[in-house]
Amino acid sequence: MAIKKRSRGSKNPEHGSYLLKVFKGIHPDCSIARDAMWVVDGIVADFQARLIAKSLKAAAEEGKSTLKGKHAQCATQALLSGELRTHAVTNGVRALTKYT
Repeated sequence: MAIKKRSRGSKNPEHGSYLLKVFKGIHPDCSIARDAMWVVDGIVADFQARLIAKSLKAAAEEGKSTLKGKHAQCATQALLSGELRTHAVTNGVRALTKYT
């Protein structure tokens, strides 16, 4: 009987390479520690999960099973506030019009 190895998880954060590109674009001369990257990655993953759940809830309220841009926009407006909300919605709409 073979013994299965337990999988440990990833050695690198899930969104680490993308976050590093954003950080380097803002502050090219600064770096971030691996532990700090894990914390930021956890925050991003948590927000992503909340955004997906809220989007699915908005779609379900309309009786739809397919997510659309308006569901993501509704969820973003519900989860964020102030200038961050405006910036996120603007960039999201721009991305959707660019790729559709």
